[in-house]
Amino acid sequence: MVKNRIRELREENNLTLKGLSDGLKSKGHPLSASSLIKYERGERNPSLETWENLAKFFNVPVSYLQGQGPSVEKAKSQIISILHNRYFEGWGMMVDEVDGFLKATNTKETPFDFYGDDETDYELTDKIKVFWNSHFAFIFNYPEIIDICVNFDLYSEDEIAERIQNVIRTEWLKQLPKSNAWKIFNAKYSDQLVKAEISLNLAVRLGTKSDVKNAITNYEKILNNLKRDLI
Repeated sequence: MVKNRIRELREENNLTLKGLSDGLKSKGHPLSASSLIKYERGERNPSLETWENLAKFFNVPVSYLQGQGPSVEKAKSQIISILHNRYFEGWGMMVDEVDGFLKATNTKETPFDFYGDDETDYELTDKIKVFWNSHFAFIFNYPEIIDICVNFDLYSEDEIAERIQNVIRTEWLKQLPKSNAWKIFNAKYSDQLVKAEISLNLAVRLGTKSDVKNAITNYEKILNNLKRDLI
């Protein structure tokens, strides 16, 4: 019988049985602590409605709460393994993103430093695991990676690798110094251009020729002002 994760999630959220019971009650789903402990021990099975209420409370899928799929910790380990393998396979832009992030954060070591020049297998050793977990733990703060942790079986390795690559790129860009031009653009023009583009799209799709002309004129005006301030 598969062990459910009610207790695991309760403890991760620093809740006692009474605390969980009170939390559910505050959401309009009263459930006694005595019932909860029986569910945790597998002595009784919750109704479908109770499963759904508990899953909603912990913000996880019902299937995960019921014990299906790998645990979050195991999923994290597998995600690190995918990062490692795709890096040394030269998959996509993974090498560029990883190396770019390490350079931006002034990290002297690279993954290749853990292996000899004649290495071909690049086994995921304990030392390189420490490296990945030390420098790239931030990926687990991103919602798109958290979702993989609780829905691991729903994603292919390519999909997981793509998300890893994207969040590393996002984090890397955060590390880059901001130029004066970027500060001016972000403060004065970023939102204006987004709104102007939306207005232009709406005018082209739904408006008259006059609406399109006005939208283009407004867009050009913003670009001209941007050019004046930056060039």
